Amino acid sequence: MKASHRDALLRMHLKYLQKKYGTNLRFNFNNLKENDRLILLQPIKNLCIPMKDLFILHQHRILHNNDLEIRSDCENQFFFMIKTLYSMFKEGNYQHLSCSNTNQVLQYPSSSEDKKLRLTVGSRNKSHEKDILCNSNVFNLYLCYFHLLKNYDFLKNIKEELLKKLEESEQIRRESIYSNEMKFCKICSVLKDELQTLKEKYNNISKNYTISQMEKERSVMNYATGEKRLLEAQKSIKLVEKKHQDALKENAGLQKKLQRAEHDISKLATEMNSKCSEIMQLRNQIERHRDSDNAKEMKLKWAQNRLKIITDAQEESQAKLNECLAKNTELKNQCEFLQSQVNDKIKMVNKTDENKVTILDQQLKEQQARLIMERHVIEDAENTRIKLQKEYDILLDRQRIADKENHLLISQIHSLQREFTECKTEANFLRASLEREKEKVQTLESQLSQMETLNKHLETKEQRLCALEVELKRLQLEKADFQADIEALRQREIQMLDFTQKLTDKNVQLQCDFTNIQSKYHILENSQHPLEQRIKKCMEDIASLEQNLSSEKIKRSEECNVLAKYIAELTLYNQKLLYQLEELEGEKDILRKRYELAIREMNREVYLRRTKTENNKSLSDASSSENCANCEESALKESHGQNSSLNEIGNAKMYDVLDKENLYKQLIKLQKINAKRAERIDFLEEHSHALLKELQKKTKIIQNYGIPCDINTNHGKF
Repeated sequence: MKASHRDALLRMHLKYLQKKYGTNLRFNFNNLKENDRLILLQPIKNLCIPMKDLFILHQHRILHNNDLEIRSDCENQFFFMIKTLYSMFKEGNYQHLSCSNTNQVLQYPSSSEDKKLRLTVGSRNKSHEKDILCNSNVFNLYLCYFHLLKNYDFLKNIKEELLKKLEESEQIRRESIYSNEMKFCKICSVLKDELQTLKEKYNNISKNYTISQMEKERSVMNYATGEKRLLEAQKSIKLVEKKHQDALKENAGLQKKLQRAEHDISKLATEMNSKCSEIMQLRNQIERHRDSDNAKEMKLKWAQNRLKIITDAQEESQAKLNECLAKNTELKNQCEFLQSQVNDKIKMVNKTDENKVTILDQQLKEQQARLIMERHVIEDAENTRIKLQKEYDILLDRQRIADKENHLLISQIHSLQREFTECKTEANFLRASLEREKEKVQTLESQLSQMETLNKHLETKEQRLCALEVELKRLQLEKADFQADIEALRQREIQMLDFTQKLTDKNVQLQCDFTNIQSKYHILENSQHPLEQRIKKCMEDIASLEQNLSSEKIKRSEECNVLAKYIAELTLYNQKLLYQLEELEGEKDILRKRYELAIREMNREVYLRRTKTENNKSLSDASSSENCANCEESALKESHGQNSSLNEIGNAKMYDVLDKENLYKQLIKLQKINAKRAERIDFLEEHSHALLKELQKKTKIIQNYGIPCDINTNHGKF
């Protein structure tokens, strides 16, 4: 393995720890997590430290205080310290240590050949220096580090306080610079706003002056045109007054004619209204009769449909009744036939010989069983017959109710038919009266059209009169407006004279203000040059900060690449673990299937044993029946057969007991094997869950490391 690769690995892992714990590192092997411990030991493994030295690291636990403390101010010094520590542990080539009361420093060696490590260790109680020689004894080196660690917390607190004070002073300085810059910017913006407002005021005043001059000229022209219009209006008023008198005379004659025409129209309107009301009443009566006819027709149709439904239901109920009666008669005939058969068989049984008693007993039992079955059938038939009778009674009641409803519906139909004929006669009479009224209406409509033509003539004349009156009023209003305009123009002349005097005074004041503003503007321009120089300096500082930002971005990108390699290694390790998990799950499924097959085989064997025992029992029963049949031949043979059957049953029972014991043993063995496999499966599952949790923790650590990099890059872009 090359030295560059070793250095790269060391740098990668130590950068990770530096990011996590800061530049002042303190490693505790008991309190550290497994991941951090692996990250600390991995570069030492890669740099080929022997396993004995690794064992010593864990055994002595570093400096008896279980802590390894490394302090540095920059990355290169930090890396050099780790490298020198590695060379010390590997070669045992460290010369001396010195103790002082001030600092804790790991100094660079004077030359590359001289492999020495100089340490200055501080303690609170001791004020003198000691030189301690360490001749390749690692344990003594740890003791020296223990003395070094005593003052580490004190120096660390001092450093933190100094850093806090530095940060506070920098913040105060930045805030003061920022507040001064903001004040200058505000003053500049206020002065610029004042300049703009003054310029706008000057422009507005000049515009108002030009507008006032234009208005003065327009007012003079308006006065001349107004007088001209007044003369023309007076002439037109005289002509309109003459026309108005003539129109009044014509209006009086037309009003008399209008009154006569209105009187005739009112008479015709009253007659028309009376006839229209009569026509509407007749139409309403016809519509009512039509509605009643439709309702009666609907009732007729409904009653006819109801009749059909009732008759169909009656026919169906009668058919069901006939079927039930036929079934009842058939069941009665069957019962009588069965009773006659039973009686015949009883008689036959009485007539047979005494030798056939046993056979007859068996036949009797069979007959009794058949009789019981037939009785059950008869009872079922009787129950069905009773149900059918009940249904028949219900159907008869329904039929009676339906007959009553049918009679009522028929009577209603007859009454509706009578009403329908009466309505038809009334409708014919109303149609004849309607035709008469229509003829009268036509005559009245012709008279109405004549009256409407007269009304139109009168309306045209009235419109002409109204137009003449409107023109008169308009001319009078124009006359009043002209007089008011003349008075307003006279007052406007007086106001314009006053306004011109005020304008001259204000113009003088504005010129004085303008000179003052120009002097202020020159003063502000002179005071603005130092502000512009400061702005340029700020811009230069911003450019330098952007360059620093870009360099930091490049560093962060390099660190991200190193992390990406580390993540790739972790993903490969994760994939291997997942493959192992899948293999274990496959083994688990195979074991379950084998266990199920074994249980099935055991069940089959149990079933076969049970069938054997049942066959043995059936054989014993058969032998006993044979002995009973041959009891007349010899008593000796009977006893011999009984003994043989008993021996066979005993042997079968013994065989069954032995088989059961073997089966139980096999079952216990299988259960033990299954329990062991289940324990192994549970252990593998727990192990896989633990591995997954470790992977999740590592991914979270990597994400937490990657998130600040992204935030810094986004801040740089902003």
